[in-house]
Amino acid sequence: MPKRFLFISVLLNLATIACAQRMAGQVVVAETGKPLPRTTCKLVTQTDSLLSYCIAGNDGSFALPLPPKADAAIFSCMGYESQRIDKAQLTEKMKIRMERAAHALPDVIVKAPAIIRRKDTLDYNVASFVGKNDKHLEDVIKKMPGLEVLENGTIRYQGKAIGGFQIEGQNLLGGRYNQATQNMPVEAVATVQVMENDQHVRALKDKIFSDKTTLNIKLKRDYKTKPFGEAAVSAGGFRPFAWDGRLTLLNIAAKNQTLITTETNSTGRRLSGFSPDHFDMASLRSTHLVPMGMLDDITLRLLPLKAKRHTDNRSYSIGANHLFALSRYSSLVVNLSYINDRETDRDSTYNEFGGTTTFRLSETNRLTKRSHTMLPTVKYELNANKIYLEDELKASVSKTTADNRMQSNGRPADNALTRRPDYIQNHLQMIVNTGSKVVSLHSLVRYYDDHEQLRAPFVRHLRHRQLLAEHSVGTSFSLLRNMLGLEYSNEYLREDYFLSANETANSLFIHTLRPNYQLNKGRSSLSIALPVSFASVRIPWKPDSNADRVYLSPSVSWNYRPNAFLILQLGAAYKETAADEPLLNESYYSNYRTLHTTADRTGWTKRWSTTLSLSYQSILHLMTWYFLANASWDKRDHYFAYSYTPEATLRLPVWEDNRQRSLFVQTSLQKAFAKGVSLKTSLSYNSMELLTAQNGTVQTFRSNALSLTADFIYAALSWMNLSCSATGNVGWYAHRPETRMKSLYTDLSLSLYPVAHLALTASLDYHLSEISQGVYRHNSFVDVSAEYTPGRRLGFSLRAVNLLDQREYVNTSVSVLNYGYFSKPLRGREVLFGISWKF
Repeated sequence: MPKRFLFISVLLNLATIACAQRMAGQVVVAETGKPLPRTTCKLVTQTDSLLSYCIAGNDGSFALPLPPKADAAIFSCMGYESQRIDKAQLTEKMKIRMERAAHALPDVIVKAPAIIRRKDTLDYNVASFVGKNDKHLEDVIKKMPGLEVLENGTIRYQGKAIGGFQIEGQNLLGGRYNQATQNMPVEAVATVQVMENDQHVRALKDKIFSDKTTLNIKLKRDYKTKPFGEAAVSAGGFRPFAWDGRLTLLNIAAKNQTLITTETNSTGRRLSGFSPDHFDMASLRSTHLVPMGMLDDITLRLLPLKAKRHTDNRSYSIGANHLFALSRYSSLVVNLSYINDRETDRDSTYNEFGGTTTFRLSETNRLTKRSHTMLPTVKYELNANKIYLEDELKASVSKTTADNRMQSNGRPADNALTRRPDYIQNHLQMIVNTGSKVVSLHSLVRYYDDHEQLRAPFVRHLRHRQLLAEHSVGTSFSLLRNMLGLEYSNEYLREDYFLSANETANSLFIHTLRPNYQLNKGRSSLSIALPVSFASVRIPWKPDSNADRVYLSPSVSWNYRPNAFLILQLGAAYKETAADEPLLNESYYSNYRTLHTTADRTGWTKRWSTTLSLSYQSILHLMTWYFLANASWDKRDHYFAYSYTPEATLRLPVWEDNRQRSLFVQTSLQKAFAKGVSLKTSLSYNSMELLTAQNGTVQTFRSNALSLTADFIYAALSWMNLSCSATGNVGWYAHRPETRMKSLYTDLSLSLYPVAHLALTASLDYHLSEISQGVYRHNSFVDVSAEYTPGRRLGFSLRAVNLLDQREYVNTSVSVLNYGYFSKPLRGREVLFGISWKF
């Protein structure tokens, strides 16, 4: 009964919003009658407190709902007299005539607004956010309200990863946009456009709703007529010798775009060419990633430190990208990346693996890893009003060798391997809009071949081949003034494994009928899908594991925008997926001591999930806020049990129910107070309930993690720039207070500009980690730099890293069953001199 009353109350509230009064009309110039775009229309209370606002469109039109507290509307525009109109005179067919200002304003400097909204497009004026220390596009994107950049270069808007990246309206880089954001000089960029609900396919505009966000980079006029870029190199270190160099060349013209990057360093800096394809999964619609290797090199754990603190590398990369605009609607893009990386890593670890028995393992790693990767891509795109055609051919050729000279519980135990994973794939998509209906075709074919060899402590050869073919055909047409879609798809996946002289194979064939209906009503969009799938699994070497199954995968999502400030999104889904695990009829070693017994049949996972997203954005106040919540419930038909012994680590499949739950909640507030002053805060909570099977113990534990982040920038003074970033974390297991551990990471930077063309910067990285109850480990890193730019093109720099000469990082990890301790040597003190040239 309470749920029924709550439901009725929600409906009444929605009805109230729908029936609320509103004002609307057009703003024109009084003397000519021509529309006056970009006029600010504000609703205020009796005390002139702002209630809501909007910006008049290019035709001068405006519309705002009238809340009960509204007392008057104020219309203002640069160069015109402001008008105040009482609420009683506000109607839905108003004509606001703006008089030109009767007096001139001497010595007025007109500045563009920091953010301008045009329907679903936000224009961020880069000049309003750029600081003296900002060198590349990524530096200024981090400061823009609503946008954030993750450690791996992924750009998120209102908490969600962007779905497209363009330069002057063209898709030059696809998902590898880090080559632009981390190398494009910031002085070349005029505007960063954020296109919300961007339906990139013209044939689907006004037919199929899209919640994708696309970034479009608009350059200054001078940078669209000639090539530009920069070259920079620095060297020093001396113990040993270190270097860091990069060359960037861009040519952004009307019919052609070129971006060439070359990078090399031995300072631990991550190269932009190493970034992943951020759009790969979303654009291909595939649930199958490119497979990972079955062997591992005992890769050292990720550290909460900047890579430059601990990475001993010799890295080189080349990226060449060119776009040919063949016509108004078609283009051809060629991308080529080459990466050569050599990394030497060391650490010492101690682990206690609990259960009915406890096993202790100490390891000392001395890892040398070399990798070569070539990534060519060719893509043709035709994006016309009635037809969309995209064909992308992509390949990858790579080789990795890893040699780990290690000690295991005091005994030599070398671990050496070689991997040669290659693949080629073709992705084709075609959409035709006939007016009354839409027809679509989608195809993905990928062939993958990986040769692996474990060379020490014994020799084992392993080969993995995979053929993936996904095809679909569908149509959409209007039903009751909304779009009904019907799609048929089939997915074929074949896996072949060669272990020594033994060969095994298995295949998965899935047929899916996917009806979906999209209901658009006013400011809301409701999407409902009800796919029905038939899956067939065939394992020739174990016929009794062959299986067929039929299942549903329903989903529903709702997008509602009640006004220009708020966006509400709700979603729920149920899905069944086949486990992406190797199936072999014999065990294999993945490293010097881990012995895998694989499953002998395909496992399945059932997942129920729900999402909630609420975002608020005020352009007038330069403020954004969002709230995200994701919850999922998984039911698997198996799990893997681990047994740690002095001889080996055994991994065995167990065919029993495995239930998991997870909850992720995040809220973030970002505010720009004035030019150069901004604050970003974020609070997140993550809870996971996982089954653990280890050393004869099978239990379900719930882990919890709470994180608070704050970033503050103060650059309002011409002679100083101050920035501070702090992140506090608390992690614990439910009902186990002894597992609670805390950490704090801060990054403080102060820049001074005592004279023209000179910048002095000092930064402090401070890390505080709890390594046992009430016992903390401190790490402080101090860096200083001086930069002198006598002109617009030439620059000199002197940089000293890790002045305190910190040499070791120590941390611990604690769970209900396990305890881990590790130490890692750090890069010592380094001094580098650099020179740069912009052209």
